[in-house]
Amino acid sequence: MLDKPHTIYSKAPRGEVLARPISNLERALTVAAQNGHASVVSALLAFATEYSIPLSDVITRAVINETIDGGHAAVFEALAAADPNVINIRVGHGHERPLYEAVRRRQPDVVATLLELGADPLHPVGPGGRTLASHRSSLMSFAAMNEGPRTTAMLLERGTPIAGTAALHSAASFGQLDTMRLLMQHGADLEEVVPGWSGWTPMHFAAWRGKVDAMKLLEQHGARKDSKDKDGKTLAQVLEEKITAEG
Repeated sequence: MLDKPHTIYSKAPRGEVLARPISNLERALTVAAQNGHASVVSALLAFATEYSIPLSDVITRAVINETIDGGHAAVFEALAAADPNVINIRVGHGHERPLYEAVRRRQPDVVATLLELGADPLHPVGPGGRTLASHRSSLMSFAAMNEGPRTTAMLLERGTPIAGTAALHSAASFGQLDTMRLLMQHGADLEEVVPGWSGWTPMHFAAWRGKVDAMKLLEQHGARKDSKDKDGKTLAQVLEEKITAEG
């Protein structure tokens, strides 16, 4: 029964109905992953192996995405035990690999497991994928948005560079003070400018989001408080615009 197919239906962005055959085994695996049942996942994958069902047919993007969204690190271990290449499966629309999505979705336990399994933080997007911009799309930038410095620390331990990633900009704009301290301890450039953002430094990003504590921390570490962006705006003006916008 597990290997027999049925059909699921979904709507595409333009409203058309899409039909896709899905085996009962794939459906069961997806539900088990969604609920974090690692032992069930292992049993289902053992069934697939015993009956010569290709694991690539059942370990789908849906299974990986449910595992990431639920923060189920043990499920990832079960999947990788059956197929070590699971850490490189494309799960996003731009060839993003599981590590990238786990960082972006703020799942540090899954990030830790993926790194232990050998996921490469220097290549979070597979061949043919989109080029990562620096702000709000680099791995380190997403890590800096996470609550607390744990994810950033794990990536730094594995040699992930800071320069050009806008990690400090992101940490400052989200007011992640501990992450900011960690990045500065590892040499983050206090005056680094993000391309396409009018010459903004981490201090500008903190002002833009009204993160006064982040601005003070940057100043304490030597960041300039008199810098202007390409439009001639001072930090005080950027901060004032934020305060005014919030009423």
